[in-house]
Amino acid sequence: MKLRQAINSETVKMVIKGFMKIYDKENPKMTRTKVAFTLQMVEESRRILILGCNSEAQRLKVKRVVVAMKVGIFFLLRRSEFLKCASQGKTRAGLRIDDVHFFRRDGRRLLHSQIGIIPADQVFINVLFSKMDQKGRGRVLRHVRQVDRDTCIVQELEMWVSTLREKRVVSERSYFFSLPGEDDLTSDMLSTKMKECCVGMGIRSHLVSCHSLRYGGATMLAAAGLPYYIIAYYGGWTESSQTLPLYTQPGRDSAERVSAAMAMESRKGLADTFIRDYIQMKNRVVTDNVGSNKIQVVVDK
Repeated sequence: MKLRQAINSETVKMVIKGFMKIYDKENPKMTRTKVAFTLQMVEESRRILILGCNSEAQRLKVKRVVVAMKVGIFFLLRRSEFLKCASQGKTRAGLRIDDVHFFRRDGRRLLHSQIGIIPADQVFINVLFSKMDQKGRGRVLRHVRQVDRDTCIVQELEMWVSTLREKRVVSERSYFFSLPGEDDLTSDMLSTKMKECCVGMGIRSHLVSCHSLRYGGATMLAAAGLPYYIIAYYGGWTESSQTLPLYTQPGRDSAERVSAAMAMESRKGLADTFIRDYIQMKNRVVTDNVGSNKIQVVVDK
């Protein structure tokens, strides 16, 4: 009886949770099992969710889910950075309308009433500090308007803010995924919808969660050949992160560029090889240990 009480005590649970975090940090292999939720999967999810929606209210709830998934992917966000999450009896606020800023091409910020009326050139979101933000600085992320509306996050968010304004969600401190008369979208609700869609797509749903959006965004950027530091900044990873390399696996485009570079080098003659060998010989540094002193001699023959 006493053992059961001790195991269920808040102190023991907190200690176990701390040890689990340390273990996960040192052994990040478990993240490999997550499914990377990409934009292609979002579009397929939209088709699945829209089936059977006969009212505007139902279609609007589907739209909210789709926008939330795209925000998670495009900005590589942790669930606590944009969704309402229940933690230890408390509900975190999630992304607010006033955390999302739109700017014109001339650099002027659009007022809330102008969003969706005057085209924005860029969108910024202010990601506040989260418990996983090891440096405690938060970050500001942005995207630039693209021609194709279906794949442009700037236009997607413009239309969503316009919809919120039409539905009388006018307070800039309101939750970004609020809808009048509906429960606020939480991380658990979004995760459930994603799992349902994965069943329809024939994907292992138990390997999908809101974290899969972050995973998907990083995977897409890596596959497109973007440098490591950009992916790390957007996702808020540190330089010493042990988990980021699990996300950044090169895709076909990157592999094609590597193959082309190798093929180009293979067509070159031996002249460059001879020259490189000569330069290395001329600049070779020989370290000779004399007691505690190290004398460096440059070979020049």
